[in-house]
Amino acid sequence: MNNNIVNIALSIIIILCCLTFIGFIAFTDLLSDRIAGNKKYIFLVIISLYTILRGFRLRKMLKDVKLFK
Repeated sequence: MNNNIVNIALSIIIILCCLTFIGFIAFTDLLSDRIAGNKKYIFLVIISLYTILRGFRLRKMLKDVKLFK
């Protein structure tokens, strides 16, 4: 049970970090000198897909612990 709580907490932290990073990349000039144009949007899509995958894995973990139906 303790291992599941750690995995759930880390998944939530990673999802929040990814969402924050997506926001910084999309709405600021962060990394604009290194990534420009289509590469920037492809990178945003990849990070977004990873965030969605982590969300599904978090949902599965919560179902296994019976915290989410």
